[in-house]
Formats: sequence, C-alpha cells, structure tokens
Amino acid sequence: MRALIVDDMKYKQEEVIYALKKHRITDYEIAESIKDALVLLKENKFDIIITDLGLPRIKGEDITDSLEGLNMLIGLYCRKIFIPTIIYSTTNIPSSDLNDLRYVYEYPFRSS
Repeated sequence: MRALIVDDMKYKQEEVIYALKKHRITDYEIAESIKDALVLLKENKFDIIITDLGLPRIKGEDITDSLEGLNMLIGLYCRKIFIPTIIYSTTNIPSSDLNDLRYVYEYPFRSS
C-alpha cells in the first residue's frame, strides 16, 4: 500500500508515519502544500491519502483557518480521482460540510 501524507507540520507528519509503520506501511510520500500534493498525485499512484484540512496552497505560505485541504479533495472529485482518504484536522469546519464531502466520496457513482 502506498500513502500520500499531506501536512505542513513536521510533528504531525511523524505521527502519521508512526501510525503507518504500526500497520506495516512504509511506502509513502509527504507533501507540505496543496501544490506539492497535486504534483505527487499527477506523477504517482497512491492507495490512500491522509490529509490535514488546514494547509498552505504553496510551501511556506502563512495560513489561518485555511480549508485548502478540503478544496484539494473537492478538486480531486471534480477530476474523477477517487482515492480513499483519511481527514484529520483541528480546523473549525461544520460537521455538516464534512458529512456532505463524505457522501460524495462514498457514493461517487450514484445516479442523479
């Protein structure tokens, strides 16, 4: 299994890596911005994405209450890229918005 970790905080990256290794997953890439994540997704195949929601668009950008991680996931959906995703975040976002995203990702081929 190959994982993409999307987070700009080193200590969070290390915690995710620790959890992956506990499950014998050692094949992973780290993206510290949305731009880096999109480049990696274009050039590689991943079985899972593990992402924060509060992310910079470009590495080093200052963020406050950013939802760029959510925008990235919506963009992947619009491009019909369906990769199982684990979202973790302390970003203040209404749970109803996350439930809407969950519905979209769980049922991408539902009829209108």
